[in-house]
Amino acid sequence: MITSAIRAQDLSYEEAQVDVVFIKPCPQVKVAEEVLGPFNEGVETKLPLWLAMSLANQGIVRLRQDSSRSLVELSKSAWREERSDTLLPVDPDFYSRLRSYLKELKLKVEKSPSQQALNEQRQAEIKANDLVNCRLQKIVKMALDKNPPKNLVDNMTTEEKVFFNSLRELIEKWRGLILGI
Repeated sequence: MITSAIRAQDLSYEEAQVDVVFIKPCPQVKVAEEVLGPFNEGVETKLPLWLAMSLANQGIVRLRQDSSRSLVELSKSAWREERSDTLLPVDPDFYSRLRSYLKELKLKVEKSPSQQALNEQRQAEIKANDLVNCRLQKIVKMALDKNPPKNLVDNMTTEEKVFFNSLRELIEKWRGLILGI
């Protein structure tokens, strides 16, 4: 159930439109029933992320910089979450973006392993783990509460809500078995 929630969120994320700039001319492209292009060098447009990433890997487009996908932003998010007693709101596609960013860093290191790329990857993985662990601790604490505040549950992503509900169900079942009620 959790895996399918993550897959569904990732699919939604990959279908989202992103800004790209063509750095090479591109002929007409047929995607499913839709025809895109042709595009000249320098043309800016929006494309589904999955297509934009494919074209970027071929050196045809450059994605407009997503400032939310950086080590600085990840560090800020982890810092804020660690200093808050409650679960902070994040974008619905937060984990999809995080996974995408970590995957991007891994590919960057594999393509051209430099000390700088390796350091960024390590630091990003550490910050991502810190952030996920911090959010998990808060979610587990909320799952133990019989009536968690609705506004905090609303701060969860879809993946977190699925985990939270599964955990609450497991906790209630365990309580019932242990207490015989």
